[in-house]
Amino acid sequence: MFVFGDSYLDTGNRDKFSRPWNPPYGMTWPNSPAGRYSDGHLLTDFVAKAIGSSSPIPYRVCKEEIYRSEIVKYGVNFAVGASGVFQGIINSTNLGAQVDHLISLLEAHSIELPPPQKTLVLLNIGGNDYSQFFKGNGSKKDLPDLIRRIVGGITENLKRLHALGVRKFAVFNQAPMGCNPKRTTTVSYKYCISAFNIVSAHHNRVLAQEVHATLSALKDTDFSILDQFRAFLLVINDAHLFGKRS
Repeated sequence: MFVFGDSYLDTGNRDKFSRPWNPPYGMTWPNSPAGRYSDGHLLTDFVAKAIGSSSPIPYRVCKEEIYRSEIVKYGVNFAVGASGVFQGIINSTNLGAQVDHLISLLEAHSIELPPPQKTLVLLNIGGNDYSQFFKGNGSKKDLPDLIRRIVGGITENLKRLHALGVRKFAVFNQAPMGCNPKRTTTVSYKYCISAFNIVSAHHNRVLAQEVHATLSALKDTDFSILDQFRAFLLVINDAHLFGKRS
């Protein structure tokens, strides 16, 4: 499995001075900070378990350790927290740069792609591009063009990965941005901000259309859109189903 994206998937690519390497991150699992933006498992870990694998090694480890074939036997995770399609903590962490890192490993013969039927790309990205837009007081009239550009950047990099020999893709859509704690702090976390969720929903419609059109046109390609938008809202709106007491 080769993983690209942001903090939803990053299992340890930020430097050791960044927030996910400090408490309370990782305190539920693996019982100490491990570079994940979570106190437990991430989407990467759950997907790996679902396909009977282990989470791929972070790209940071590939760079820091002398190459050993066993460290990449489950793939490589290139995702970096705070990155986006265009946005990155530094220029070398946006989506295009993450794909470049895979190409560099292949060209250096540090890794080899398994047979296409055994290779999966997992991707979740875009939220930080929208955050940057909203932080800069972007205009509502510019949102449709921004959505097209973000989705276009995603599909362009999916085509790059297909050209490398990847044939299986799992792409997460956008979580409801209006339910992010950064948004709901203004209402004391009492409810989600619908205007931001509308942007997420619009992004997800365009993403589904464009990913389907792009990957359906490519040879021997299998792909899925993983709907975290509905998953988040299910947990938020029906918390009692998951053991939350009123």
